[in-house]
Amino acid sequence: MKLLSFQQTPFITHEGYQRVRLEVTDWDFCNPFRVRCLIDGQVAADFEHFKNYAVFLLPEQKKDTECLIELTPFEDIPVLNRVTLHPVKHWLIPILYSSHEDLGYCAYANKLEYQFYEYTNRAITMCEEQPDFYYVIEHTEWLRSFLYFASPAEKDKLTKYVREGRIELCAIPCGVHTSWADGEQLIRSLHEATEKGAKQFGIHPETIVFADLSGVSWQAVSAYAGQGIRYLVILDNGFRKPSRAGDPPKFFKWLAPNGKDSLFCWYPGTSYRDDIYPVWNDTNRQYPEGTFRFDDTHADLTADYFTNKLEKLGDVPFHVCPISYYDDHEYPNSQLLTICRGMGERWRYPEFKLATPGSFLKEIEEALGENIPVLKGEINDQWADFATIAPRWLADKREAMRLTAGAELLSTMRCVEKSEAVDTEGKDETVNAEDKKAYVFPNREIEEIFRNADRYDEHCWATSSKHPQKMHIFNLNFVKRFAAESALSESQRIILEALEAEKGIDGGKNMLPYAETFSLHLPPKNAIPAGIASQTLRDGSIITEPVAFGPLEEKAFCAPSGSKTVFLEGDSFETPFYRVSLDRRTEKITQIYEINSGRKLLDENAPYPLGTFLYSRNEMKESPDLAIEIPKRRGMNVEEGPVATIVTIYGYEEQSGADTVAEFRFSRFEPTITLELSYDNAGGLLGDYADRYKKNIFYSFPFIEEKPYTFLTQLPGGKAYAVEEKIPACPLDFSVAEHWTALSGEGRGIALYSFDAPVFHFGEIQYNRFSTDLSRTLSHPHIYLYAASNRTNNLNLRTVEDCCGRFRMAILPYTGRWQDTLPDWERRLTAPPVPVHTKANRPSFSLDHKLRLLSFRPLGEDSILLRVAEDKGENLTSVTATLPFEVSEAWYATLTGEKLSKAESAGNKVTFAVDAWSYATLVIKGQVSFKAQAPMKETLKNIVLIPIENARAIVCFEKTANCQAKAFRVVSFGQVLAEAPNDLYRVQTIELSERPHDFTVEEIL
Repeated sequence: MKLLSFQQTPFITHEGYQRVRLEVTDWDFCNPFRVRCLIDGQVAADFEHFKNYAVFLLPEQKKDTECLIELTPFEDIPVLNRVTLHPVKHWLIPILYSSHEDLGYCAYANKLEYQFYEYTNRAITMCEEQPDFYYVIEHTEWLRSFLYFASPAEKDKLTKYVREGRIELCAIPCGVHTSWADGEQLIRSLHEATEKGAKQFGIHPETIVFADLSGVSWQAVSAYAGQGIRYLVILDNGFRKPSRAGDPPKFFKWLAPNGKDSLFCWYPGTSYRDDIYPVWNDTNRQYPEGTFRFDDTHADLTADYFTNKLEKLGDVPFHVCPISYYDDHEYPNSQLLTICRGMGERWRYPEFKLATPGSFLKEIEEALGENIPVLKGEINDQWADFATIAPRWLADKREAMRLTAGAELLSTMRCVEKSEAVDTEGKDETVNAEDKKAYVFPNREIEEIFRNADRYDEHCWATSSKHPQKMHIFNLNFVKRFAAESALSESQRIILEALEAEKGIDGGKNMLPYAETFSLHLPPKNAIPAGIASQTLRDGSIITEPVAFGPLEEKAFCAPSGSKTVFLEGDSFETPFYRVSLDRRTEKITQIYEINSGRKLLDENAPYPLGTFLYSRNEMKESPDLAIEIPKRRGMNVEEGPVATIVTIYGYEEQSGADTVAEFRFSRFEPTITLELSYDNAGGLLGDYADRYKKNIFYSFPFIEEKPYTFLTQLPGGKAYAVEEKIPACPLDFSVAEHWTALSGEGRGIALYSFDAPVFHFGEIQYNRFSTDLSRTLSHPHIYLYAASNRTNNLNLRTVEDCCGRFRMAILPYTGRWQDTLPDWERRLTAPPVPVHTKANRPSFSLDHKLRLLSFRPLGEDSILLRVAEDKGENLTSVTATLPFEVSEAWYATLTGEKLSKAESAGNKVTFAVDAWSYATLVIKGQVSFKAQAPMKETLKNIVLIPIENARAIVCFEKTANCQAKAFRVVSFGQVLAEAPNDLYRVQTIELSERPHDFTVEEIL
């Protein structure tokens, strides 16, 4: 008999004995053997045993001490073994406890708000009853909901426990995906916590928790650190395939692209309920309050689990090993307290306790000191298809964010214009009465736009049944469709109102504070600038040659629209920038030659031509092989006009049933190639629960470049990262961009911009891989746009007419560094001129550098917040902003507008500095007056009808706090369709047996 292993565990009894484990080999498996341990000649353990391993207690040692272990087989002589007992670390096991809420699959989304209130109240009650209870509010949507329903006394209790550190407020609004966010959206998503939360509770949140599958963009490090966030917890779902490069360390400093900002991260590499789930089992759902029993078996298995976990952690300079343990939609309960107390009764160390992340992460950060590993790189989402389950609605949301910066800017300028028109006392009788009307900055509406952009922008489990419940349909429509459509329509309305476009649109206005040239894409029958070449497209819209605009300049459009085009024959055509080769037989673009360089843009040996609709099918979500179907060609037109040569390819894909159109526009005036890719009637996407994950749509972009090459992806703040800059835990299968990605070679590249869909696959379609293996070679220099998924079939894809998509894109070859071309190109595409009722002598605002303008809005009654982002990698020491008013003082500020140090100002100019890949925020005070929006007067808003099934529908609307109605009724052409009492939820729902063509909602007082 031999001693195979001897293990000291970190478990120490209250009497000072340590749990140890030994394992033997060559035991006869028939008879007991004897174990006898001697320390300093004294017998410390002596027992008979009938198993090949034994767990027992020895006295804890304060220094290295020799221990003699005698193993005596049955009726045999002892076998002597010597081991050294080492002092062990006294560990603390803090447990993070919360509830994860994504797009609710357990309740109607409108009722989730009240459940947040109930959850928080339960956590408050447990804090009152149990001094060792701690809780984490994972999202500020919880806080928002609680404050709406709570009484003053309940609010005071929450304030008390937040200030005491018993309840920690995390700063992220809800389950969001930051990778496809707008740069300002990253910042403003935290304002509910960093501004309102701080005022409410007198504390400043320092922690963000990302749970389950949503991801956090690398650029978010600066956006969060600049608002006082110190700690980031990433609790992923744990189904990634391992990387040969290894997972990142559990604790590391995540350095921002600018190399200055950082967050201290905890990345355990397991799900938010940790992998001790098999030991502790489910929580509230299986063990209602008061019935969970923590017995010796639970305790022994827990000790085994943490012995192995701490051994894997190794020799670290801290004594804290945190875990997370909570689930979705989990009502606060005492199970974890029972576990902590049960372990505490048995063991003095490790100490088990509930804790908030900020407390234990601070301790670990301080213990690591200068030894904290430092990582730079992207950690994108764990999965890609959340962007593609409802691509039309995501496109609306992205469009809303694209317009909101301009909406803020133009509304602010309108406020300045009104303050100039009327003197401060309002006594100037020479001013036209119309101009005297105060224009109030729409801060409330803009806050709502940002909220809708973030609102549960996560995955949807509503495909959990073959025939979805009406609740699932409501949730997807209300949270995703309505939030997106509402954000877009509100941003459009604010712009039109700020520019007085309701008086008649007769021009366009540059939305950028510097001179720029744009090729315009105007609605059908729109006027165009005089003397400018134009061309009408097949949908009636109009494109023009490039038009030069000054900073915020307006141009009158007065010339009639119209153009003459001719259809071309032959297998090629030329523009000033490209020679394009066609295959008329197969109806595809075979090659694009850049005339100046002679380079080819397309891989002629690629499996799929440029812009091809690809219907991807696989047997399981992780099947190794994919079946790809492509359309049969049904026509190819080449049309030459005064602005562009347009190639339009029509097709039909049999398996999905999709009618496809791919339109490529080659301008005569600029090298940008614009595309519009669309499909309709793709009924093959429909199906039942068994089909989800298995049907997806991609578009192919078979670019070509000589090795070595890499793929670049644009971050929300403007920085681009290469595939090689992903952190090992990050999936390699796809990348999520704010707008563009690029194939980058030696001194040149090809960029691909997407207005609508943000997910790209590199090399090949890898939807089913989930791999983080950064050492894997990407097979080809091709890019694939991930356009749509059937994951929510029977929800948003409920009829053949629903199975459609439209994707606007652009291609630009470039030479030299991407920074020298793509940032300016991206801003021209992202912020084109908007329709306007032209007006002379509007106030203007300009920057003398082409920076990304993120925000220009009122801050108080006489100040403006100006925020820009540097997106070319340059340290700018002197940027001058010319304001539309006299500046009295200017300050550098935090991202939330708190003043830091003075900036240089003179007259109407402010001069400031901004570092590479960084934000610069200034608070500028001057001779201007802003009026705050009055409290909301209307009691009902955001009225929407959501189809449920057959002819049935749900009407839902949001009630403001001043709503005193006893009930509501839905009226259509004088007929009452339904009535419902006023329930306690902020969003009211009324079910209808049939869908009205037109209706109103009336209050019954």
